[in-house]
Amino acid sequence: MRRVKITTTTISAFTLLLIFSFIYLVGNFYRIALTRTQTAHQEQQLDMAEAAARGIRFYTAQIQHEMTWLATLSQQNSETTPFPREGADEPVKAWFFANNDFEVTSQWGVTLPKWTQSEISGLYRLPQNGCQFTSVFPFTKDDPATPFYFIAIMPLRNSADTTIATGYLGALISFDWLMQKFIAPLKLTQNDFAWVMDGSGRLIYHPNHEEMLLRSTKEIREDCMECHSSFEFQDNMIKSGSGVGEYFIQGESEKIMAYAPITLLNQRWVVAISTDHPAMVQSVMSTLLPIFILSGIFLLLLIAAGLALYYLNLKRARATEAQKHFQQVQKIQEKLDQAAKLASIGELVDSVAHEINTPTGIIATVTDGILLSDCAQMACAADLGVIKKQVRRIKTYTKSLLAFSRRMPFQPEPNDMIELIEECLFLVSPRIRANRVEVVRELPATFPKFTFDRPRVEQVIINLLNNAIDFVEAPGRITLKLETVLETDSQEEKMAVLTISDNGKGIADADLPNIFEPFYSTKPLSKGTGLGLSISKSIIERHNGQIKIKTKQNQGTSFMIYLPQDGDAV
Repeated sequence: MRRVKITTTTISAFTLLLIFSFIYLVGNFYRIALTRTQTAHQEQQLDMAEAAARGIRFYTAQIQHEMTWLATLSQQNSETTPFPREGADEPVKAWFFANNDFEVTSQWGVTLPKWTQSEISGLYRLPQNGCQFTSVFPFTKDDPATPFYFIAIMPLRNSADTTIATGYLGALISFDWLMQKFIAPLKLTQNDFAWVMDGSGRLIYHPNHEEMLLRSTKEIREDCMECHSSFEFQDNMIKSGSGVGEYFIQGESEKIMAYAPITLLNQRWVVAISTDHPAMVQSVMSTLLPIFILSGIFLLLLIAAGLALYYLNLKRARATEAQKHFQQVQKIQEKLDQAAKLASIGELVDSVAHEINTPTGIIATVTDGILLSDCAQMACAADLGVIKKQVRRIKTYTKSLLAFSRRMPFQPEPNDMIELIEECLFLVSPRIRANRVEVVRELPATFPKFTFDRPRVEQVIINLLNNAIDFVEAPGRITLKLETVLETDSQEEKMAVLTISDNGKGIADADLPNIFEPFYSTKPLSKGTGLGLSISKSIIERHNGQIKIKTKQNQGTSFMIYLPQDGDAV
């Protein structure tokens, strides 16, 4: 029976494996338990927030129904209108009538706030047919220490078929009563608390930060940024529906929360329930502590067993020294074999590249022969031309494989720019047709050949065409114009200028200085990496040329590629 050799390295590796396994196990248990606890807590918070929202909507709907009934009765005799009782146990603290100038003519219940007339008049600057609610304000408008109220107002009409109001019926509703009834009890644990914002981003209820009441995320003060790095999450809460999330306030622990909207006719509030994240951690730790202890004991037993095996192995150390040297020689030989395999990769790459070049060369030769025959006058001539061009592209790919063993140089040579433009249009033609884009060619009948690296300039043109297709809306238009200009900035120099224009939405002024920076993109992540224009600029500058841009919002963008016709690329 073969004996298993145990070395110091083996014992150390085994011990480290056990330690890392223990840490991994504990970490996974902790992460899973914390995630599940947090998710379950947020789901319960969300259910409670939505239930509170339904309760407030129900109460306000009942008030609306009462006002509709009272409005009908008051049209007959406002003096004998049987108003529902108001009191400490009721949300409505006062009823009142107002004339068409929004002046209160009579009232029942508590004294109305001074802001009553201004707020209800603001609701009816435009014709309204039903009940409306004002925003929430304290009784003394600038003093959040006074009770908070809002007003429900309904126009009175002589008959149901008229839109002309003869007056208004109003109800003063205690916002504090609603909060104590529906919001304050929303607690799963002693660390939970609920808070409310209105649709304008104002904080209108918070049990822990009364000094922040009436402050809005739309009007951020300097002292607000001492605690909050951003109010983007709060703004998203106002705009979205129900949801969950996390947030952090400077000087406090991290919070997890759930929120739900409360829609009251023309008003929108958001109720949120928050709890301290450390409370979740403490709950999870108390659950996992027995598991951690048992796992630690198990780990100690395994380490003790490993050490015992190590000391037993020391007795066989001298007898196995020769075997140790033999294994070292084997390892060295394996490394030498691996090095030989790596050295053969270069030869394999060359062989594969040459094997691909052979059939592509045959295809190119046969295609040339067919083109020289009578078939050149047939419709298949264009297709054969495409085959020949694609064979050329395959050869370009094989050159990239050969670059494994040698670097491919930058190779500018005389080329036909019109031919290159047509080839690029052919390559992007499926996208052009799919997006219903019209291509306008303002190209001369002939254009002198000049020196440039054809594959690299082709990359630039295709990139600009793809960008233009992305930014136009069907049916759009892309115009390509080729001309020769004389640049006189430093010395006279003939430049070939290719202009690619579109009638898309243009580029914003804020984005314009950054469009040639690497990884800067105005497209969605799924459509662009932000490298295209940066690479294109580098390619053109390597040709001693320039790439310029003109854009106008909602009218389109033009890219001008300047290439020297009689200069040398570097």
